[in-house]
Amino acid sequence: MPNFKRVMMGAAGGGTGGEMLFITGEGNDGMTGGNSGGCFPSFVPLVFVMDEGQDFIDMNVYNSGVHVIRDDGTLWGAGRNSSGQIGDGTTTNRGPLTQVGSGTYWAKLGTSYRNTIHAIRTDGTLWGWGNNNNAPIGNGTTSGSYCSPVQIGSDTDWESCSTGSYNGLAIKTGGTLWTWGLNNTGACGLGNTTSPISEPTQVGALATWKWCKGNSNWCEGIADNGTLWTWGSAWGGAGGRGNTTDVSSPVQVGSLTDWNVPGSGGVSGPKNIKTDGTLWVAGYNGSYQLGTGNNTSYSSPVQIGSLTDWAWQSGDNHCAALKTSGTAWSWGTNNNGCLGLGDDTARSSPTQVGSDTDWFKVGSAGAEALYFMKSYD
Repeated sequence: MPNFKRVMMGAAGGGTGGEMLFITGEGNDGMTGGNSGGCFPSFVPLVFVMDEGQDFIDMNVYNSGVHVIRDDGTLWGAGRNSSGQIGDGTTTNRGPLTQVGSGTYWAKLGTSYRNTIHAIRTDGTLWGWGNNNNAPIGNGTTSGSYCSPVQIGSDTDWESCSTGSYNGLAIKTGGTLWTWGLNNTGACGLGNTTSPISEPTQVGALATWKWCKGNSNWCEGIADNGTLWTWGSAWGGAGGRGNTTDVSSPVQVGSLTDWNVPGSGGVSGPKNIKTDGTLWVAGYNGSYQLGTGNNTSYSSPVQIGSLTDWAWQSGDNHCAALKTSGTAWSWGTNNNGCLGLGDDTARSSPTQVGSDTDWFKVGSAGAEALYFMKSYD
């Protein structure tokens, strides 16, 4: 995760240097960080009312908003809040960015797919809030919602975390993988479809996991030897395993050991970058979300083009990626102009967004918007 330094989220050219966060697509219900909404087919800077020149150390974009952690350890959120996913103790939509509690102990945000959020504190404890139908929070309950963060167990050795549609997963400092939540497709990876799983349960006995990601009823992970693994639903070939058969335990995708930069999958399937800078995708492609130049679905990974300069990827039905040159690219559905290309026409292949070369982070807000972060002087 990049270190988001000196982020001034306001009018372009404001502040004294650092980075700025932009949104394209739907900006209603506080998703722009301000109180106004609408659809934005080109970049619009987020209007976050906070101190000028502050440093941000982490960001999580999900289907209804965004969270950030400041370098002082405080946690802030903006966007929709119908399930309490902002975490500020209310269900009121928030914009501008609103602080979650008053604590100064937040360290890491997990990636989120829907309206359940997970984060890790500086003491290594794991916390969750938002929607809890089918137990995606993992605190031993199975329904309702939590408008403020609640602790998950009492362990203090959590390293990273992620949330899918209705299940969560996390890795401990020793490399073990733990999951919980909805498991009717085997998305918890526990070798069964018992559902829901209300508390973190270890996946197998291996202690070699370095990255994990929850998606739409399926999950994926990368081991420290560079192998890629998926489990859960295989609808449309989402698992990338060469078939459409659901599995309830992690299964390796191919035999390669050069998977490097984790991406995102959502409903469609895995999208990841290898050590050589090539971008590979698999799964459902009915809305051009794979970027392969067609709408053919693939049950095994296929390469997007032949370029070797991809650096970061994010997205589901609409996607964005960065190259090592600092250029931004997008493809897929283009509802509400979310691709940032100035129109609402879908793209079946990566298309450059503008001509700037100082982008360094992208995030996908479900099927509604893309967030882009860039540097400025």
